[in-house]
Amino acid sequence: MLAKTKNMNIRINEDEYDNIKRFADFSGKTISALMLDAVREQIDYWEDLKDIEEYEKAKENGTLVTYTMQEAKERLGL
Repeated sequence: MLAKTKNMNIRINEDEYDNIKRFADFSGKTISALMLDAVREQIDYWEDLKDIEEYEKAKENGTLVTYTMQEAKERLGL
């Protein structure tokens, strides 16, 4: 089954467009692919920050569980 798609429009000035277009051409990508990659990268960064925040909270409140490499191997049956 094909995923549903949506369109999105952004308004930018001509200089910004020209700069983005040059970079897309340089990268061998369409502007749409370039913009989607950039947004995905920012989402990944945001998710990493959330994970770090959760780690720090668990560390601070004493609920963080860690394992040595040997313990991890044993738990994974390696």
